[in-house]
Amino acid sequence: MKEDINEGNKPKRKGTLIILFFLLSILVGFFVYLSLTNKLPIQLNNPFSKESYNKEEMSTDIYTILKGDTLNSIASEYGITVETIKWANNLSSDSVEPGQELIIPSLDGVFITVNENDTLASIAKEYSGNEQDIVDFNFLDYPFTLVVGQELFIPGGRMPQ
Repeated sequence: MKEDINEGNKPKRKGTLIILFFLLSILVGFFVYLSLTNKLPIQLNNPFSKESYNKEEMSTDIYTILKGDTLNSIASEYGITVETIKWANNLSSDSVEPGQELIIPSLDGVFITVNENDTLASIAKEYSGNEQDIVDFNFLDYPFTLVVGQELFIPGGRMPQ
């Protein structure tokens, strides 16, 4: 009989834990939703990304070749490789002429145009890039849908050989 009296006074821990777990899962789900839709009130950095990019780093310069300029001297001045300048301007040789204008990316990599059936994974693989870096540098929103004809910069990417 004593057991029956105490049975009603026991705290309902199991029910409380279930409710707390349920509320916690809703809260976590809410923050996941906010982060995927870029609506978080704070900026989170991806710890797996090699670099964090901002809009200023995404710029390109137009450089007009002066007498005595070489691709090596221009690349050195901008801190990028000759290959990056050649890829950005579809140059097949190192020869340039005074007055010629060149597109100078702000960092090493390649510009590409998205083709049919391209995915982030296929582009990253083809151009030796990193998917997260492509997303970050080009400010792509989840679910990272690519559009045929869209221009992307592949940071650190290389043209396929």
